[in-house]
Amino acid sequence: MSTKPTIVLVPGAWHSPECFQYIVPKLEALSYPVACINLATVGEQNPAATHLDDVAAIHEVIIPLMNEGKEVMLIPHSYGAAVQGQTVAERSARGEKGGITSIFFLASFALKQRYDLLRDLRQGIGELDGCCSQSPHNHSRFRSNPSVLYNDLSPEQATYWLSKCRPHTLASFGKPVEFVPPDLKIPSMYLICEKDGAMDLDLQESLIAATPGMKTMRFSGGHSPFLSHPDFTVEAIVKAAKELGSDRTD
Repeated sequence: MSTKPTIVLVPGAWHSPECFQYIVPKLEALSYPVACINLATVGEQNPAATHLDDVAAIHEVIIPLMNEGKEVMLIPHSYGAAVQGQTVAERSARGEKGGITSIFFLASFALKQRYDLLRDLRQGIGELDGCCSQSPHNHSRFRSNPSVLYNDLSPEQATYWLSKCRPHTLASFGKPVEFVPPDLKIPSMYLICEKDGAMDLDLQESLIAATPGMKTMRFSGGHSPFLSHPDFTVEAIVKAAKELGSDRTD
């Protein structure tokens, strides 16, 4: 990999790109271009939005970059989505420039099969169950127990970031997905968060086992390492970019 990829950060449910504020300047200081996604399912603007609207939001950011010839490393956290049809090989076959070169999942619900997120959630959601409430406008709100998402932050920091959580559409959790990590044809890696309060360790490891060739990295903390350990997270991203870049076959 002669050129550093553009790092595209995809936040999880209830979160905006603000959650990446500690790692973006550190990555940019290392000469990694960075772009962040505003999920269509987060906020109250479209109660009917599903993961397909989030894929469209990702496309809106990455396709102009790729049309300029840029190569992208996609980094989805938790709920954050993956996309299909935009790898370097797929775009090259269509006579297009650039493309996604790799994906680095951060404690992500990397679904094993083509079904809705709720099915995997029910199999290993840790303490996440019971922490969400339904609003009158078909949104999910994360309202209690900040230790689920932020169990390795100070109580003050955890409370602060809990206050930043926004409504997330219920429709996004119930619509079956059409593309899952086992379908990937590009190098991938998963950051296992060993003390994750939102995703049981067994669930994370079962998701990894379902994707042939997926590499792993381990973190001894909770669900949001970019908040609790930004330096470690940046080091992990840089390491993943180098390792996955060397695994490319396109």
